[in-house]
Amino acid sequence: MSRKWQTLMKEVDGLIGQSNGHLFERSTRLVAIWDDHNFLDHHSGNVDKAEESLNSKLGDYGLTIFDVKAMLKMFTKKEQWESGNLRGMLAEALAAEESRRQESRAPVVARKGPVARKEFEAVQKSAEVSERRAESLADENARLRNDNGQLRAQLEHANGRIEELERVLKMDMQPA
Repeated sequence: MSRKWQTLMKEVDGLIGQSNGHLFERSTRLVAIWDDHNFLDHHSGNVDKAEESLNSKLGDYGLTIFDVKAMLKMFTKKEQWESGNLRGMLAEALAAEESRRQESRAPVVARKGPVARKEFEAVQKSAEVSERRAESLADENARLRNDNGQLRAQLEHANGRIEELERVLKMDMQPA
């Protein structure tokens, strides 16, 4: 049984070398393949290998899977691809994608004026508390490491005693 992405990949292979209209079809199929989790599983979860595999199907146009994904968001009709200038479409799609990214980023709040004394003291106090906590955790870590070393030594001693007792038991159980 052929997986969905494998069927789509065969169709893409047939579309390579044909017109820009076929590039639209090829791109839609490649994006569907990219979105299919079985395709990534086929590449053992290696995203770079999966991406490289799809990019090789677009190499004759010098595009990547992410380029065509961006273009398909903006240019959704086959006719746009057939009559459009691919370089211009790509530039426009990438600019729109960058604009979307900029909008989704949280705006940086610029400080207006100096820091209030209370705010400064609160931050300073918080830093001191964090520093004391870090020192306390470091001391606790050192104590636990020491305890761990002592417990390992005790375990080693107990294992030696067990071996010695097993040897004695074995000698007592042998017929004389």
